[in-house]
Amino acid sequence: MPSFGDSMGKIAKDLRISKATVQTAIERGTIEDRPGRGRKKTARSQQNIRRAKAMIQRNPTTKANSYRKLAKKLEISHVQAWQILREDLGLKPWKYQKRQKLTENAKQKRLDRCRAMLRRFSRRRHRNIVFSDEKLFDIQQAFNPQNNRIWAEEEPDSEERAVERTQKAESVMVWAAITALGKTPLVFVPQNVKINKEVYTDVLERHLLPWAHTIFGDDEWTFQQDGAPGHKAYLVQDWL
Repeated sequence: MPSFGDSMGKIAKDLRISKATVQTAIERGTIEDRPGRGRKKTARSQQNIRRAKAMIQRNPTTKANSYRKLAKKLEISHVQAWQILREDLGLKPWKYQKRQKLTENAKQKRLDRCRAMLRRFSRRRHRNIVFSDEKLFDIQQAFNPQNNRIWAEEEPDSEERAVERTQKAESVMVWAAITALGKTPLVFVPQNVKINKEVYTDVLERHLLPWAHTIFGDDEWTFQQDGAPGHKAYLVQDWL
């Protein structure tokens, strides 16, 4: 590092800058820029910042005031609009979040159930809860119309780009259960077989129970099924 008494050549070499820059700094007595020096802000002027802030306060959604829409209104580039929003105003675009609409009664009921669960499954017993559910999957090619594309010098044949759809696609029902200690093998229900109380009980008998004995051995465990109507049938409840 440069020290007091070094020549301009040595200072320039140590700092990897030109001798002219060193000489200018010595003559000015500082390396800081003078106030007001440099290119004046035009797009990011205080007036545009105030206008942008007022637009966001009127409608803070990106649908109304995206970077590009704001840039068009202010007659600046979208990069400069981005800088005004992110750097000058300190704003970030937050995504909307989906959630179930709950009444006050439903919220209280969930809170009471959670407290009861905490009392019942203290001392790490929650790790021995087995959750199960089933899901119907359509057997069709999945694709994202925005991001799934084909690299090619010329436009590919339409057959290569086609993703076919049918109104009544074939489907497969899959059942599975999970716990903190592992997961069951997937159970594929034969096509055209509806999971009624008899089929569901058979799945529990032939798949859930043997797996649970292997995972938990002689330890206590709890089975938490979803609230499908068929799961509440007397046949299922008697088996449980």
